[in-house]
Amino acid sequence: MTPSDMPIRMRFGNWTKFLIVAGYKPRMSEISILCQQNSIKSRKGKKGGNNQGGRIKDRLGYIQIWMPKHPNAKLAGYIHEHRLVMSEHLGRPLSSKEFVHHRNGIKDDNRIENLELLTHKVHRGKVECPFCRREFTIR
Repeated sequence: MTPSDMPIRMRFGNWTKFLIVAGYKPRMSEISILCQQNSIKSRKGKKGGNNQGGRIKDRLGYIQIWMPKHPNAKLAGYIHEHRLVMSEHLGRPLSSKEFVHHRNGIKDDNRIENLELLTHKVHRGKVECPFCRREFTIR
């Protein structure tokens, strides 16, 4: 039967600090470089557990696509899908003063017939919600 280590944890905080005070060198876990590389590889790519195919939904409800080489991509490498669809439809990158508006107000409905290209001044105004039919202002 082993004694409890609770008095040691209460006085020193943890077992490692106790060993240092007692004059011992605590053993550190050693992870080989190969093990680290394999761990990183297992979490990346198509076989990784967090892989969503480069397509995510942001907190505002817009779909973002992983395309780091696209001219309209942000620093993180993602581009909003509605901007990508409009850019491909026009055959050119969008300028920072051009906005893509969802006609029906549904942010993840990125069909080209639901999108229209607007300037900053025209994009402001009232829009009707397709669900509750209330009007709200876009700034």
